[in-house]
Amino acid sequence: MSIEDWQDKADEDRKDRAAVPPKPVADNPAPHHAADTPRDWQHAVLTDLLRDWWQPPAELIATLPKGGVQLSYLGHADTTRALIEADPCWTWEPMGRDANGQPVLERDEAGRPVGLWIWGTVCGVTRPAYGSCEPGKREATKELIGDAIRNLALRFGVAGALWSKADRSGDAPTKPRARKAAKPRTADTVLPDEQPPGTAEWQALTLLAPEASPPQLAEVLRGIGIADRAGLTDAGAFDKAQAAIVAKYGGK
Repeated sequence: MSIEDWQDKADEDRKDRAAVPPKPVADNPAPHHAADTPRDWQHAVLTDLLRDWWQPPAELIATLPKGGVQLSYLGHADTTRALIEADPCWTWEPMGRDANGQPVLERDEAGRPVGLWIWGTVCGVTRPAYGSCEPGKREATKELIGDAIRNLALRFGVAGALWSKADRSGDAPTKPRARKAAKPRTADTVLPDEQPPGTAEWQALTLLAPEASPPQLAEVLRGIGIADRAGLTDAGAFDKAQAAIVAKYGGK
């Protein structure tokens, strides 16, 4: 049974649970809200998104059997809701399109869709994300989009606690830390239990020049003053890196 089937089942189960009312959009600053600076507005909204959705409400969490354990996850609809609450105008787009304008999908040796790279923008902050599925799925493109959006939402803190538990499913349970008051942070704050800073951005850059080896790409980055992958978390540096790699290898 696919994750979409389990999501449908979870949606039915939720009808019997107490509804969790969505946060009124008016309670959040609108995308055109005038703050002290645009970055202050980004910090405020993205920090709220992290605080409110890192651990989703229990009523919204569904489970999926995998590898002999029950993995908890937040379904596509509720993930989308979390993003809309933060920014009603959030968007996503594939990193590449074919001649017909359709998203470029990663495929296995048999030509079956197995992966999708996307860009997602929330509150003016754009980050890469990746969706995957097992080969041979009947609605592979739909599942890839849903998985990519869930992965994108994770980059902004949505359901991060559930992903953390999945990563530690073989370990002994740990006692959650007490929540501290939110502190000012940059829009590129690295969330707990994520990959090292800059990993997702680095992976996105490798797609621009698949013929280049990691040392070759690293040399290009050093040539523009980016010493390591962590430097890619700055939006300006990432754009500069993209331009440098496209200039050297032509891009894809």
